[in-house]
Amino acid sequence: MPPLNWTVGIMGEDFAFHHCSFDNRKYHPEWGDLFPGISDGNNCLWGYIRDGGETHGVLAVDQQTTLAADGIAPVAVRLALTGTNGKTYRIDGRAISSTRIMAWPNMAANFILFEWDYEGRKGYGDTQAVIYRDAYRLIHRPR
Repeated sequence: MPPLNWTVGIMGEDFAFHHCSFDNRKYHPEWGDLFPGISDGNNCLWGYIRDGGETHGVLAVDQQTTLAADGIAPVAVRLALTGTNGKTYRIDGRAISSTRIMAWPNMAANFILFEWDYEGRKGYGDTQAVIYRDAYRLIHRPR
């Protein structure tokens, strides 16, 4: 399984989002065919968008995560979330603070506080960025 982001963002009572997705493969050509079955069309496990008092499911996610020099900790995320209402929400985030959690022997997780920007509005929320040990080995193996 490729690296996974579990993400929350809240801009106020009228706008919030929450999703669990992999980065789109187009942003990581080095992954090649390392993760069969995961494509740009099915990289969102689930999600929702709360917009103006209505809740919409997430149909598609275009996600690009920029990692720190360690290759694990996210420092920025660009999102385009398409909701069941047909609207696409373009959201940019930058990491403010993070900590690494080693809760399970087969994965590393970074819990990151993000500042999100949506149409000039600032909001906050966390991303739990998970990379499984096998994925790390595949991605960072000598080629």
